Amino acid sequence: MSVFVLPLVTVALTGSAAQAGVVGGAATLGTVLFILPAGALVDRWHRRRVMLISSAVRAAIWAAIGVAGLLHDLTLTYLIVAAFLSNVAETFFSPAEGASVRKVVTPEQLPTAMAVNEGRQAAASLIGGPLGGLLFGLNIMFPFFFNALSFVASLIGVCTIRYPLGKAEQTEDAKPTSIVASIAAGLRFVWSRPAMRDIFIVSAILNFGITAIDLTIILNLKIRGETAAEIGFISASAGAGVFLGAAVAPRVIKRIPTGKISIFLGWVLLTTYSIMALLRESLYAQIFLVFIALFMVPALNAGLNSYTMLVTPDAFQGRVQNAGGFMVMILMPFAAFLGGTGLEYLGAGRTMLVLVLILAIGPVLLTANKHIRHIPLISELGDQAR
Repeated sequence: MSVFVLPLVTVALTGSAAQAGVVGGAATLGTVLFILPAGALVDRWHRRRVMLISSAVRAAIWAAIGVAGLLHDLTLTYLIVAAFLSNVAETFFSPAEGASVRKVVTPEQLPTAMAVNEGRQAAASLIGGPLGGLLFGLNIMFPFFFNALSFVASLIGVCTIRYPLGKAEQTEDAKPTSIVASIAAGLRFVWSRPAMRDIFIVSAILNFGITAIDLTIILNLKIRGETAAEIGFISASAGAGVFLGAAVAPRVIKRIPTGKISIFLGWVLLTTYSIMALLRESLYAQIFLVFIALFMVPALNAGLNSYTMLVTPDAFQGRVQNAGGFMVMILMPFAAFLGGTGLEYLGAGRTMLVLVLILAIGPVLLTANKHIRHIPLISELGDQAR
């Protein structure tokens, strides 16, 4: 909800699409700056405590933004700081959560578990967009209060988990050293596995293009006069695509190698987002096309996440997840900035053309890469893990 509402609140507060891009860039900058040290620290710390503290911090952040808004004291600086700190907290929560999933399911259950998590995230997107738009229409601060409550629910949920979610199982080659050495070990692990390394590099390009196009489309529709509630249906459609895709993802993963899914999805994303760029003035076209684009994403994400977890020792889970996340996110601070600034100074048409050309690099590299093409069925990796 906050991801959807933040750019709209920024435009309402400042009247500038470029400033909305700055807020989005601050959020992703928080991820890029802290994702590597967070992964190294999570491999040393108690995972349950990490998730609890992270949830509590984010609840406090968004509640504070809501209060500032109601007191008419909200400024652009507050939004930038909140977006930055919330994403910093997420860099600690996410690897702790991912490593915990591997603790509570067997290798053969892992793809299904990851697909369920994709569906959970999709359900949040499905509800978050329209609800965020509705609450935004009532009072632009209401979405932030609701978001704070969601993190309170997260905190309570973590407390109810009965499985042991302690520290990572340390091996001889993964014993804690300095933070810098731990980060380097995680990066070396990723870089020494060509398929993992290359998929993260290509994902960085795809995420950059998709994020920038999405933001440009949303801001363009807002500037053209579409209401926040109407724009929220784009997020709902994306959530519906991922939610339904998650329902079929386990069967897809069992039958099709993850490498082939990656290549197919790369071309689907390029095709649909190119059409979205051409039909950027049509809200209904965006709602339909984003559903098509994201339907296969859960199978890909579940397959790649399962692959990464199965080939990574427990002591390296946090570092490897965040090292991969760093590689994927390294371009993201520029995505929101390029989308917002390009829309303001180049116009929607030229900005979209540049972003689609950048996005096209992804499927070309996927198709040409032999390491990605040869990523096998997850069941074959599960046999090795047992």
